[in-house]
Amino acid sequence: MALGSAASSLFNDSLWQLASWWIGAPLAICVSVRQLRGFEGEPTFQWGLALVAPMVAATSGAQLSIDYGTFYQVCAQVFFWMALITVLPIFVRCYVALLSGTMRIPDSIAGTAWIPLGLVGQSTAAAQLLFNRTFAVAYGAVVLIVGVFLAAIALRRFTRAVIRWAGYSPGWWGATFPVGTLSLGTHSLGDTIGAQWLHAVSAGLLFLLAVHWCACVARFVWWTRELAVQV
Repeated sequence: MALGSAASSLFNDSLWQLASWWIGAPLAICVSVRQLRGFEGEPTFQWGLALVAPMVAATSGAQLSIDYGTFYQVCAQVFFWMALITVLPIFVRCYVALLSGTMRIPDSIAGTAWIPLGLVGQSTAAAQLLFNRTFAVAYGAVVLIVGVFLAAIALRRFTRAVIRWAGYSPGWWGATFPVGTLSLGTHSLGDTIGAQWLHAVSAGLLFLLAVHWCACVARFVWWTRELAVQV
């Protein structure tokens, strides 16, 4: 869905986003429902990864409603509340476990500490498109303020893992997409209230995304090199 949205912006043709939404939105519901069937083991931020997917569908659907009508607006609102209601209790449980010392985040999956920020950024962007200005601004302000503290936790843990050049796992990539959604969310809120400083924050987050992406690529390449040497 993110790819479809980007393609539509690049080629100025909403059909890219429409096609990707019809592929991605049903899959988002499937993976979310499957995750809700059970949560195995100790709390982990990875539990929430599948549950955030409908929020991506909400943002994309809200964008599509501009050209394609009420159906997409209604679907987007359903997806918005579905994601919010299901994922918030999970993330609250994870942070309680983390702050109480009962949830450990190994350095190899430190990037997953960014996953809750995916909900913060994506839902802020969706709210600007789905709801009236008063609610959208209030919602965006609250979640982004909370997001500052959550981002501080994630940044500290992931930066430490990068400095230590921790063992590679797909968990490294958890530090990429959520930062992109934060950039989108702050930019959308900036558009709503006409705040240029939020656009500057959005640009800073985009730069941070590029740094994280380069770090993940470098660690992946280093890991494949290590495997090749072992073989």
